[in-house]
Formats: sequence, C-alpha cells, structure tokens
Amino acid sequence: MHRLKTRSQFQAVLAGGKVAATAHFVLHRCVLSSCSSIPSQPVQALEPKALLFCPPDVWLGAMVPKRWAKRAVTRNSIKRQ
Repeated sequence: MHRLKTRSQFQAVLAGGKVAATAHFVLHRCVLSSCSSIPSQPVQALEPKALLFCPPDVWLGAMVPKRWAKRAVTRNSIKRQ
C-alpha cells in the first residue's frame, strides 16, 4: 500500500467518483487502466493518471479540512490515528 503525497495525486482522486459518504467521512476512488498495458506503452501514450500512480497498486491518502481542525497539529494527529 502506498501513500498519496502530491497535490496532483489528491486532485486526480478527488476528480474521480465518490464511493461512499457520511457526515464526517467521504471515500473517493480513481480508476486506472489495466496494469498489464502500462509497461509496454511509451510514456507519451500513457494516461496522465497512470504516471501519477506508479506502481499501479493500492494508494491511500487522508485529508482533514481546516474548518474541522484549525491547528495543523490537530489535523496531523487526526490523520495519523
């Protein structure tokens, strides 16, 4: 399992569909093309999302908005729980 780290990775996932939502939690997903076709194609032919998520595996990221926790220390502790 890998962590989402860059802004572009988070934006790609948020642009994908919502899978589930509750009052305090939303689950987004980003569907990639098949993994077997990625290594055989040149870099220019790959879809942009395939370049962001290499290797194609399970990626996980957490975001806590400032409206829920104003201090960065609090947001980081929530994400690490």
